[in-house]
Amino acid sequence: MVVASRRAGTAPIEFVLVLPLLLFLCVGLFLMARATIAKEAAATQARRAAWGKQSQADAGDVLRLNHDPMRSRVAAVTEIPVSGGSLFPTANFKAESRSAVIGHVWDHRDIRFDRVSDFQFHESVLRLILKNLDFGLLKSLMEFSGGFHIP
Repeated sequence: MVVASRRAGTAPIEFVLVLPLLLFLCVGLFLMARATIAKEAAATQARRAAWGKQSQADAGDVLRLNHDPMRSRVAAVTEIPVSGGSLFPTANFKAESRSAVIGHVWDHRDIRFDRVSDFQFHESVLRLILKNLDFGLLKSLMEFSGGFHIP
């Protein structure tokens, strides 16, 4: 024997009441996924643009102690529009990403290591390093003794 309950048939009504919330959540998830994909694309484009500008940056004072590497910093900003979809049809969102790199690193193009025979020092590199120091008497003695000239 089946006893009828007063709450019979309430499940479809509850489903109809919750359905707009579920649809709102689904649309929101798809919008967030679209925004995340746009953000990743913007980050990738900004990184590529920043690395592309790296060779144009100023080298600064090569091998100087007071050199500030951030002076050669290059940056790029990328914005990608993201539509609001059917949930926000008039809203205009944007995915923005910024990227920066130290623009000019000191490599073989800035610091020349000339070919020298065995047991000789690289005079050009040593001169760059010695520019940082104030030798005074030591500088005069090295030049007097027939050593190399320190500019």
